[in-house]
Amino acid sequence: MMPPQVNLRSRRCVNAKRAVDKACVRGVDECVPDGSRLRSEGVMQLAQHRGLGWRLLMGLLGALAGYITLALTSTLVQEVWLGGVSYRDSGRFVLLLAGLFTPLCAFVGGLVGALVARQSRWLAAATLCGLITVESTYLYITQRVDGPLWFEAGAAAALTLAVCAATWLTARYVARRLNSSSNAQ
Repeated sequence: MMPPQVNLRSRRCVNAKRAVDKACVRGVDECVPDGSRLRSEGVMQLAQHRGLGWRLLMGLLGALAGYITLALTSTLVQEVWLGGVSYRDSGRFVLLLAGLFTPLCAFVGGLVGALVARQSRWLAAATLCGLITVESTYLYITQRVDGPLWFEAGAAAALTLAVCAATWLTARYVARRLNSSSNAQ
């Protein structure tokens, strides 16, 4: 005979043998030690909302980290290495180098954002792409850039694609690592 256990499920389910024999009507999630009932749906919704809030926070932190990385690296490339990039004043070679290295900076920003955001990497990428779009639009409207619309829109599109490529690559790498670690066990 099994010894009586602590009243975990309800007063009707005192020990494991009786629980199996009488098929305790209430589910395990619905009972607490004092015998009062909890609604499992409410508990699950609360747990899901906490997870949603955490993912949202991590996605926004990833976007912020990616944006700071993008801003610092593109400033380093365009202002320090290339001596300032202007559509009208810079030569073709400088524009070509800026066209190659600035999306690379966005790629690095996308990687940083995806690594910080972890499971919310696509939220971070979408936020980062939105920030790039808003900034590019603002700079063009206020005439703080001297290029034509096609040039500035193309630059923003290249940065957005680089962020998405970095996020996709990070997601693919994480999925492969998870598959290889699960196969090894």
